[in-house]
Amino acid sequence: MGARIHMVFWRIFSLVLIVLFSTAMVSKPDVDDVRAGTVTRILSSAIAIQDARPRVLKVGSPIFINDIISTGPDSRLEIKMIDDTVLTLSSRTQFVVMRYQFDGKGGDALLRLISGTFRAVTGKLAKLEKRPFKVVTNVATIGVRGTDFWVGAFKKVPHVQLLGGGGVYVENGAGRVEIVRAGWGTFIKDANTAPTAPEFWPPQMNKMVNQSMSFK
Repeated sequence: MGARIHMVFWRIFSLVLIVLFSTAMVSKPDVDDVRAGTVTRILSSAIAIQDARPRVLKVGSPIFINDIISTGPDSRLEIKMIDDTVLTLSSRTQFVVMRYQFDGKGGDALLRLISGTFRAVTGKLAKLEKRPFKVVTNVATIGVRGTDFWVGAFKKVPHVQLLGGGGVYVENGAGRVEIVRAGWGTFIKDANTAPTAPEFWPPQMNKMVNQSMSFK
């Protein structure tokens, strides 16, 4: 029991260090109590961490800028953001809301996937002219335009799939690809290797995508 508590403590401590480093890289710090979204559905367990204090999440719980969100094993978490974007996090996912602002006419969103799997059905922000909606991962940055997309790993290799909508681009220092057809995707071996040319995903991969997002 003591060993398990020790492991959980160090997991939370590590996540706090990651988000502090990540937010330090942003030129203008965000206010910690600015609401970015609301939990609309949950399966099993999830927490949000702010200022080194964890909050157990439930339906109706607020999600704030700079929250580190962590889901447990066999968990699912759905969040509706202030611009009507819907985020779904799968099990054992760590996710940071680094920036999220929307006033009806303009705004900005920057999310960070530390590990795990998530899906985004973007709302009003991604439809703005400058497409100010981005997701940062350890290997690439994903930009979107009015899109439904999935990010996760197969055999520990990060993958991105377009499920519907206008399209996404995936880029890092080695290259960039755009995915404009639903059901197509790319994978990124590491941060120093360009994303692969988009390909249509076979039924088995699509089944795994759907299972990772299922609340059943």
